[in-house]
Amino acid sequence: MKKGRAKKNDVSDGKYQCRYIHPATKKAMGIALEAGDLKYGPFNFMDGHTVLQLLDALERHLDAFRWGEDFDPDCSKRLGRKVPHVGNMLACLNMLMAQQAEGTLIDDRYKGAESGKREKADNGVLSVPYRPDSTDGMLASS
Repeated sequence: MKKGRAKKNDVSDGKYQCRYIHPATKKAMGIALEAGDLKYGPFNFMDGHTVLQLLDALERHLDAFRWGEDFDPDCSKRLGRKVPHVGNMLACLNMLMAQQAEGTLIDDRYKGAESGKREKADNGVLSVPYRPDSTDGMLASS
């Protein structure tokens, strides 16, 4: 019998491939989540956030990185080592995905106008159904 690679093909089995996530990505996100753990407690983020809270935090870290700041000074001070803004961005996306998967994410996004009709969602936030194929004039120039 020949030695070599197993015949099993994980890709065709529908399994995700962790090998595509670079170790530096995992490390940066882990450092950021550790800083959050010290401030808020372990897995506190699983209790839920609003989508806009997470997107606002993501954008604050993106803006800081965009303007030349590699490390978050507040998180770095708290943790006692450098916490990269990119790690914080990854942590925000991780929290968004985890809460969405667990059903604890509070969706407070504005979902677009449909015939001017707005409804209150279960969480009391004003919203309307989202139609990705909508041509309601939002992109039209005035």
